[in-house]
Amino acid sequence: MCIQSIQQGEIMRKLMLLSVGVMCAVILSGCGRDARITAINETKEPAVLFNYGNSMRMPVSFPVMLNDQGKEFSDKGPVMFSSAINAKQLEALVIVGLLEKSQEKLKYKKLLSKEKEVLVHKYSLTELGQKYYAKHNFQFGTYAAKEIITATEPANLFGRVVMEVQFIQEVKDVAPWATSPSLAKIFPALEIISTPKKSKALLVKTDKGWVHEKSFSL
Repeated sequence: MCIQSIQQGEIMRKLMLLSVGVMCAVILSGCGRDARITAINETKEPAVLFNYGNSMRMPVSFPVMLNDQGKEFSDKGPVMFSSAINAKQLEALVIVGLLEKSQEKLKYKKLLSKEKEVLVHKYSLTELGQKYYAKHNFQFGTYAAKEIITATEPANLFGRVVMEVQFIQEVKDVAPWATSPSLAKIFPALEIISTPKKSKALLVKTDKGWVHEKSFSL
């Protein structure tokens, strides 16, 4: 009877150890996912309004001046390469308070020509606009990884261990103005606020764990 009790106790102890082992494996697995998400989110990549991509248009700098036909002007006259923004988008930014609009008569003179004058609509940053505008863009939040979908096996690349992950990207700390329906219709970049999208990142293994390639330095 005593021997049987001892055997049962030993079996129970082994089952408990096995359960703890399984729990630890689950926790470690979760920590692995969290580590990758943390590595991505530590970059604090700003979510921006203008996606220049391969656009041949110039980065947006304020103030922006347009005539009645939507042609962009500077104090030197018509702009040859216009900014990557149009009158409709500018008006939408006025509505949400990022820009203010005024009219003025602009005088300019080209080489070997008489002075000309044109009525322009001038769009300038408001105090609110200055808060969110930097590096030729409006930041409406911070990109963040919500969930890891897939990950490649760690592999060597130029002497470093790397891993490519596919994840669900969302936006954290969304600016109040960015949720305006009038903006969502004309700025595709804002779609991610309501509909998180898939994205990819390359992670690099370091002594401190996984880091995003943008944060990695030799």
